[in-house]
Amino acid sequence: MKRTFFFLGKGGVGKSTLSVSLAYYLSEKNHKIYLGSIDPAHNLYDIFALPLFKGVKQIDSSLWLEEVNIDDYLKNFLKKTETQMKQIYAYLQVLNLEKMFDLIKNAPGMEEMAIMYALKDILEKQQDMDYLIIDTPPTGLMLKIFTLPFVTELWLEKLLVWRKKILQSRQSI
Repeated sequence: MKRTFFFLGKGGVGKSTLSVSLAYYLSEKNHKIYLGSIDPAHNLYDIFALPLFKGVKQIDSSLWLEEVNIDDYLKNFLKKTETQMKQIYAYLQVLNLEKMFDLIKNAPGMEEMAIMYALKDILEKQQDMDYLIIDTPPTGLMLKIFTLPFVTELWLEKLLVWRKKILQSRQSI
């Protein structure tokens, strides 16, 4: 993979139009292009006048298109998290963890986390492409996504401190 382009900006400024234009330009030069959208609005279907489809679709000899279904990534992330938590905290079943899972589903940052997993998946699966072009949601959501690793690290540091305090308190009881 040579380069990855992210098209960022406010809603309605032409991110999708520019991402498609660059994809066509590079594909005409016989570069292998992956054009993906992580924008829930799914504008690429309209631009290419295509019916809805799942996964990656080859548009021409050197251009592949995907409208990433963020809801699928969110469901998979939540299912994986629930499975891991049930395994790790099996000894806490008396506390009714099911309520905690319902809380996690609606926690702030879940959509952003799903988009991060989608981007990771794209980078891993599309390594044979010359260029990755990513059409993004409006700026506000993308800023949250790009800061998510830093915010998550801060949260984990605080949670580890709390965990140590709880374990120390548990031992004294």
